[in-house]
Amino acid sequence: MLPRKILALTMSVLFSTVMSSTSIALGFAGVGPGFGNSENLDRVLKGFASQSTPQQQQHELEETLKRNGDNNGKSLLIMYTLAEIYEKQEDYAAQERMLLRALKVLNSSPKAHDTAVGLTCLKLVHVYVLLDRLHEAHSYALKGVTFLTRATGKDSADVSTGLNNLAWTEYQLKDYNAARDHFLEAMAIHRRLFGTIDPIYGFMANNLAEVYYQMGDDKSAYVWYKQAYEALADELGENDLLVRDIKRSINSLQMVIKSEPRH
Repeated sequence: MLPRKILALTMSVLFSTVMSSTSIALGFAGVGPGFGNSENLDRVLKGFASQSTPQQQQHELEETLKRNGDNNGKSLLIMYTLAEIYEKQEDYAAQERMLLRALKVLNSSPKAHDTAVGLTCLKLVHVYVLLDRLHEAHSYALKGVTFLTRATGKDSADVSTGLNNLAWTEYQLKDYNAARDHFLEAMAIHRRLFGTIDPIYGFMANNLAEVYYQMGDDKSAYVWYKQAYEALADELGENDLLVRDIKRSINSLQMVIKSEPRH
């Protein structure tokens, strides 16, 4: 079991980055970093939709997008706004359609928007995981890592997140060698940027330990469970469910290794 499936990219993070990176080229007046919080989203809804109820606002946004088409300067903004609305409704099929539509707009732009494309791909990974479409999740994780590496260089938090999510899909598809390699790569980047006493590093270490366990390498699994415990125990507390599970795994593997380790 991988308790921390993927490092989910929130729509707020996506909005903030995508809007700031595309605002000049696509003509979004006054839209920049920080768009993706609820207060700013409320302002966007008020700007595009005059109706008061959420259902009426959603309908008006959808009608505005239908009238304006995809090439209108503010269409991309409406698409991401609707994507967040669909996510809150847990309508992931509608969210998928809207994010794919946004990707088409980004890819058709005369200017490159590698960061925006990469982050949108990572959001689609999360959507496809929720829809249990792992092959598509894997495909978009690969695309996300490619675009983000090109945009930000290899040593960036976004690339580390993308590699972690790529590795998680490979784990689910039982490609354990690839999962191990990409988890290690993601963790190396994260370690250089933020160190090891960090919750995200702990989640990654726990995921890597699970990979080694599935590969039958108890000693390596034990080492990485210990690193996960050290990274998470202080932050989450000894009584946290995940921390307790990791502690049990450490104790269990310790006994196995002393008796007859598989590797």
